[in-house]
Amino acid sequence: MRKTHILYISTLVVLLIGYIYTQPHMSSHTLEEAPFHQRDATHLPPAKIIAAATLNYNSFAASLTWIAGLLYFGDWRLSHAQQPPQYLETYAETVFQLDSEFIHIFDWLNSTYIGSHLLENRSISFDDLETLRRFNEQGIQKHPNYWKPHYLTGMNYIGYSSDRTPEERLKELDYGIKYLQQCSMFSQCPNTIPANVSFFYQRKQQLRDFLNGKSPSNSSTNEELQFYKTLYPQTMDDQLRKQLEQSMLNLGMSKQEIKDLDRGQIDQMRQHFESTHSYLPLDLWTQVVYPTGSSQELLLKSTQE
Repeated sequence: MRKTHILYISTLVVLLIGYIYTQPHMSSHTLEEAPFHQRDATHLPPAKIIAAATLNYNSFAASLTWIAGLLYFGDWRLSHAQQPPQYLETYAETVFQLDSEFIHIFDWLNSTYIGSHLLENRSISFDDLETLRRFNEQGIQKHPNYWKPHYLTGMNYIGYSSDRTPEERLKELDYGIKYLQQCSMFSQCPNTIPANVSFFYQRKQQLRDFLNGKSPSNSSTNEELQFYKTLYPQTMDDQLRKQLEQSMLNLGMSKQEIKDLDRGQIDQMRQHFESTHSYLPLDLWTQVVYPTGSSQELLLKSTQE
């Protein structure tokens, strides 16, 4: 009886694998000469059915579905089609529904979707970026401590707005600022992101001047300065600290005001030291955690005051 049960399960899994792998490409055998856009289709069952068929081995099922998505995207690439594939999001959504821990699906969808939609005679539309934003937002909600969906979403709004209405461009700039500011609060986020945020703020101000009938200006808003003031005390990267310090000076802050912000960083580093319950004295602990640069100097100097 047990052997029969195992054989039944194995048969179901094999059939499911064959179904997922072959169905998206069956039309290419029957309509071999047809252009990709005429045979573009997906035959994926709903995620619940896939999960039931694989006895809720959802990670395994998600991996199979992702492989099917790779085959689907590869079929489009080899066809040299001039229209993007329609079902990339369907594969990504199914993978995420099966296994929400499959976090690399965000990299995959953002890169394949942008790459396939950015064709010679076609730009990335406002709706295209909204599709990606909504999908990435699911990852942000599910994994609030994962930096990548914030980063991918914000960076998607750089360089694709030439055919937008001013209102759409303004909305995209707001999204870019929002998600890149969120990304910058993670230590893994690239230290170039504050410069990207500054770029967005400048473009936003210029667009507002245009909509209000004013001459274009490079002035920045208080929002940008507040962002730098929030990020600066949390930053341990020395190069980024210097960039932020210069940005704040350029926006009119005095050196004394920036020095006052240093106190916030000192407090944060002291809290870090105390939270580790380290047996090392503060000066030696600092040498280990902040081996070089201004962060170490700042904390050590505070012990002498």
